[in-house]
Amino acid sequence: MVFANCRPVVFADGTEGLFACPLDEYFWQQHLTNVAIRIAEISKVDLISVIDGIFLDMEMYRTEALAANKKNYSPTTCFCDDCFSHFIQTRPEWKNLPAVRKDRRESWLSQNGLLEDYLAYQTGRVEVKARELKELVHAINPKMLFGVYPAITKTNWVQKALMRALGSESYPVISFSTDTYGYPSCWGASKIPSDIPQYFKEYDINGIYVAGYMFRKYTSSEIRTNIIQSRQRCQGYWLYKMPQLFESVIPAGEELGGGTQADYLQAIKNANAW
Repeated sequence: MVFANCRPVVFADGTEGLFACPLDEYFWQQHLTNVAIRIAEISKVDLISVIDGIFLDMEMYRTEALAANKKNYSPTTCFCDDCFSHFIQTRPEWKNLPAVRKDRRESWLSQNGLLEDYLAYQTGRVEVKARELKELVHAINPKMLFGVYPAITKTNWVQKALMRALGSESYPVISFSTDTYGYPSCWGASKIPSDIPQYFKEYDINGIYVAGYMFRKYTSSEIRTNIIQSRQRCQGYWLYKMPQLFESVIPAGEELGGGTQADYLQAIKNANAW
């Protein structure tokens, strides 16, 4: 969602989205950099709550009713004034270009053979910001890991750029996937993609893939089985959400899928020992 003072993303049709432009300075500074630095600082002094890394949630909430290409970043974003003018300024031959309407910028770039260059330029700018973020965090705590959520994608160029930068010359970036989360079309370890190594190689990402499971979608015995299969098919797993196994009161709609808290804890222990 677009925070106050953030510039919204602009789609190829000229409309504004519900989330921020991927190159908005205020968003990067206030909602990413400042928060990440604070987490890194806490990780060095809070020895009780172990903080190993930073989890970047790239799911765009409140977009459920929108068209697929407006739910997140894609090649149809971003064509805001700042993004477009920043690119044009790198092209001296277009320095006197008359104003181009937002809904015509993608087609203008395409017609002039510049669309591929535009997306590459945008990608590079995101990578620079992500590397700067990582360097600031590692200056405080060099051992901090970075994770990106949700599932890996071929269309979200911002997510790929982030992962590439965060995993470069560092610990691998962790893909917290939702391919196995538990929804009808995303149930079970069999949904783990078979081409994960090829994906990371194609996009030059130093990454690892971990399969995610929601406790409310799996029974304790199913959790055990799928954790074992995940360890065989990918680099690990993650579970959502752990308070369900320890809190005495579970909110409505978040009840465990089948079994007691003790059953789940034992299932996880058994799977890890397999």
